[in-house]
Amino acid sequence: MATTTTTTTIGSSATTTTGPSATSTTTTTLGPGAPTAPREICGNCIDDDGNGLTDFEDPACCLTSQTFTMTVRHGVLRPRGARTALKLKSLLAQAGLADVNPLKQDVFVQIRPANGTDVLCAKAPAAKFMRMHGAFKFWDRKHRVASAKGISDIKVKVRRDGSVRFSAVGKRVEFTPPGGTLQVTVGFRDPAAAEAGNRCSVRTQAFRAGRQGRLLAP
Repeated sequence: MATTTTTTTIGSSATTTTGPSATSTTTTTLGPGAPTAPREICGNCIDDDGNGLTDFEDPACCLTSQTFTMTVRHGVLRPRGARTALKLKSLLAQAGLADVNPLKQDVFVQIRPANGTDVLCAKAPAAKFMRMHGAFKFWDRKHRVASAKGISDIKVKVRRDGSVRFSAVGKRVEFTPPGGTLQVTVGFRDPAAAEAGNRCSVRTQAFRAGRQGRLLAP
């Protein structure tokens, strides 16, 4: 009776198995140089692992335990060619997110159509935030922070009751939103710490058509 020979090589060692069957030989090599699956790199605004989820939309950067449900209180998007006037006010969390600190954590704003890919991924670096009037504030009125993508004002306020309020404004933000339902994500990441310290707030929000091409929520 013919035999089957299977050889598996791991590094410099090999394992061979022989048994009754039709004649065939299979060789598998595992070790240095073998291809590895790509992984998501948090904070670079790139979908590194190709799963359609960028940075803080991806569980690799924000586990369920790190992710909170956002309430969009007021949203206005007015597209003008490749840029959009943006106003966003939201409640990031009623509780559980009060440990965020934009003086140490970069703040990300991401927008994508439901079941689509990012149209906006903007980063406001921690070094550009300051503490003022009980809130964390970012200004870039002259658009010197390229990673902010035209967002000129961000405010993060942790209230005494533990809730976290957020607002972002920009007259010429570098994106063009489609109409309909959009997913809005706000992420916090300390570049000097492990990803376990990341925090995110997410909302899939319907935007309705308004006057002069505006998209409005709620």
